[in-house]
Amino acid sequence: MNGFCENCGREAELTDGLCATCRGEVGTPRHASVGAAGMVAGLAGLEPIQGFSGHDLLSEAFRRHTAVEKERFWAQGAPGNIPALNLVDTAWPRPWMFVRCLLGTVVLYALFYVGFQFFGNANFLPGLILTGAFAAPLTLLVFFFEMNARRNVSLAIIARAFLTGGALALVVTMPLALLFAKLMPGAVVTWLGASSAGIVEELAKLAAVIVIAGSLRRLPYTLNGLLLGAAVGAGFAAFESAGYVLRALLLQVMDTTLSNDETLAQILGSSEVSFDLVFNGLVHELCQHSSAFMFQLLWTRLVCTIFGSHILYTGMAAAALWMVKGKEDFRPGMLFAPKFLRIFLIAVVSHALWNSPLNDQFFWLKYAIGAVDWIVIFALIGNGLKQLREEQTRCQSASLTPESPEVAVQEAIREDAAYAVAIAAEPVPTVALPDPLGICEEVQKSARREHEREEPHYEGRSWQKYYKRER
Repeated sequence: MNGFCENCGREAELTDGLCATCRGEVGTPRHASVGAAGMVAGLAGLEPIQGFSGHDLLSEAFRRHTAVEKERFWAQGAPGNIPALNLVDTAWPRPWMFVRCLLGTVVLYALFYVGFQFFGNANFLPGLILTGAFAAPLTLLVFFFEMNARRNVSLAIIARAFLTGGALALVVTMPLALLFAKLMPGAVVTWLGASSAGIVEELAKLAAVIVIAGSLRRLPYTLNGLLLGAAVGAGFAAFESAGYVLRALLLQVMDTTLSNDETLAQILGSSEVSFDLVFNGLVHELCQHSSAFMFQLLWTRLVCTIFGSHILYTGMAAAALWMVKGKEDFRPGMLFAPKFLRIFLIAVVSHALWNSPLNDQFFWLKYAIGAVDWIVIFALIGNGLKQLREEQTRCQSASLTPESPEVAVQEAIREDAAYAVAIAAEPVPTVALPDPLGICEEVQKSARREHEREEPHYEGRSWQKYYKRER
């Protein structure tokens, strides 16, 4: 007997009421969120997390994968490489590429560090800042790319959301901050302080997601919204981190070098003062003393990205919007749907608390915020997998062809072929137009000969006669 097991998310053979794959009872998930996790999921208006296991989630992360598997991974989501809905595995994904991306960025960062710190070459500084700022956001983005079980979002769409969406969100933040300061009383703005970024920046990033992907009807799933939101949030976080690091570095250089009379006198003490001399002296001072604060800030931003970051906030907000939007185009009224507002409010409050001074007084607060955010993220992933299972069931029960670009292309090819056969079978119409050169008459004769030509017989002398006659 075959049936659907809600425990492992697969259609498998059932034996004595148990799934033959995971030996879990049908209808009673083995791993269900209870306690605090269940309360957080319920607060977000989501169903409890079912079938989730941290051990299973990371079971493929450290296994050896071939070069072909890696190439196929990066090709998924492109036109012609999207699986049909009935072939989608709706069990919890087992990501593995994000670990390799993290290790690759760490190696790249180490190379830039050696070139800058030990050789004193300032040309390594931009690569050092960008690699350190982009390492954690890109790693988390690849993780969400792997969690998109539908496999229908290409790298081109993700790159556009990461680069264009992240930059657009940064630009939109500026006028929104000015508008917020103008509309809100001064006491409110002063009281909120840095926590106001939770409102301003989340609205800006959500606007960027809507502009970049709000009209993509072929990406209607909750997991698609989660991935697109994570891409915009990752771009925002990476660009913001790079700006913070560069700003801190310049301030540290000014503080340790330009304000130090002895160091400045030593740099300028030569009889011949040139720009190169001053620049080389500043780089030397930077490598020796001023860069420690930069590396500390990069490490802090890396840790903060894992526990609480723009990627999580924007990802959950976009996933909630996609739960409301579905296959429709975006409408402003969707922003007032309770299903969206509950999750968006969690993202705003989490961001505001993360920026608040309470983090300095209670060190455990940031970890509690990160735990809540990740619970909401995994609850959204579980609901997204359930959405795929329900659509598979609807397609199977209604005997419908699953929606996929491959099926649509094949249907279009069959329709074009049938139309071409029908056109070829129709008699060639007579053209009653002046034709002094006889061109139309020759074209019609050629078409009639082609239509009336007998099919060749590939046997004996009839085959030879056919080709002799054609010559």
